[in-house]
Amino acid sequence: MNNKKSKTLSEYPDVISPEEIKEILRISTSGVYHLLQAGTIKSIRVGKRYIIPKQSIIDFLSWTKRLLIRSLLLLLFLSYNDHRKE
Repeated sequence: MNNKKSKTLSEYPDVISPEEIKEILRISTSGVYHLLQAGTIKSIRVGKRYIIPKQSIIDFLSWTKRLLIRSLLLLLFLSYNDHRKE
């Protein structure tokens, strides 16, 4: 078992690295770079280096939370309508 203590987002610096995003989101390195290259997580590219404001991660998490809530509400609505038809 991994006994490494997870850091809270507030413990990370204001500008974070792709490696830190990997830790925060617990995703693969390729997943991190996919999110950065797609612009899903806002960043600035300087040469081969990414400058990622911590606020970009906060915005991404907020967006995914809203998306999840909307998806769940839609599923509940569709499920409710299916039951009403029976």
